[in-house]
Amino acid sequence: AFVDSRSGGRITFIVTAPGNGFYTLKLTLATECVAGVFHDKSPRLILNGFSLTDISLPGIINPGLSVFLTAGINQIAFETITHVGIPLLALEIAPGSGSVDVYEAESAQNTLGETAIEIDNHTASGGKYVGGIGNGAANFLEFNDILVTESGPYRMLVHFANAEFRGGHSYNSQVVDLYADIRVNTSSTQRIYFRNTFAWDNYQTRIVDVMLQTGRNTIRFFNDDPDEYAPRIDKIEMAAPYSV
Repeated sequence: AFVDSRSGGRITFIVTAPGNGFYTLKLTLATECVAGVFHDKSPRLILNGFSLTDISLPGIINPGLSVFLTAGINQIAFETITHVGIPLLALEIAPGSGSVDVYEAESAQNTLGETAIEIDNHTASGGKYVGGIGNGAANFLEFNDILVTESGPYRMLVHFANAEFRGGHSYNSQVVDLYADIRVNTSSTQRIYFRNTFAWDNYQTRIVDVMLQTGRNTIRFFNDDPDEYAPRIDKIEMAAPYSV
């Protein structure tokens, strides 16, 4: 059996990735329908709600194309944008490759606002992290030199630590998921929650999808609540959502 996707139709595959990183995709068509008429058809690839690119059929999607998936569950969708039906048979996923740029929180290129401060920590990347972010919008960490060659959506991997808890008794304490307000350039702020890591020197990751412009970009982490801090930030990694 296969799925016949016609104009405006969309099929979404729910896939699980073992870790954050690039994976290659191979979309196959029903064998009896591969030749000829589908040669120049291009469904749209949509990853976790973001429209990425139109792809060529049949067979391998733009041979060598990899997408950056989040560890755990991802949604990979294909939307038919032609009038001719496309008989979709299967999606195969394998480890891929792509470029990931690393930006350390303590870099001299960044700007620290008021109480935001570099702190030594042997478990942090580069031996330092930035804390004191939040408790008011003036206390911020801003990455100033996020350079990309093409405008569009990017996947930002935030390395953070959060061991905040509430309650005065060990048997009745409650862990807290801290949040950070994130602003890219002059765009609207998005509020992102970061799960508890149970130790201030235990760093985990959280994927945040951001829209970047060609050239230099700034990304600011803060928390405008005067009574709430953001998590400690170790570094961010920036990857294009797909690589050819």
